Amino acid sequence: KICKGQGSLTPSMSWSSSPCTPGSRVGRTPNSAWRGGFCTVLELVSQYRQLCVYWTVSYSAEDQAVGDFLKQQLQRPRPIILDPADPTGNLGLSARWDLLATEAAACMEARCCMGKDGTPIQPWPVRVR
Repeated sequence: KICKGQGSLTPSMSWSSSPCTPGSRVGRTPNSAWRGGFCTVLELVSQYRQLCVYWTVSYSAEDQAVGDFLKQQLQRPRPIILDPADPTGNLGLSARWDLLATEAAACMEARCCMGKDGTPIQPWPVRVR
């Protein structure tokens, strides 16, 4: 998406492949799972300078060459969203994350991110390394 005069936002591929989906949490109703997942993605986007996403099932760090390359990729400045099919592609580059983070912060105050009592829905715990 292009914002008038502000540049390109993040590539849609980076979020279409996100593991944060409504049905990915067991034991929650679909609506609460969707809301929790949505709030989690918003929280991650708002902290994009720390964002690092990669898929361990797509490529194995146990292979020496892949493991060494992956370690190099993960040392680069954030945000890092490695392409699930190709760890040489960083989908987090060349985007206006600052604009997206501003919008994410505003969305976190929307009604869909609030519980029935008006308190913010807590994002899911995300493993940080």
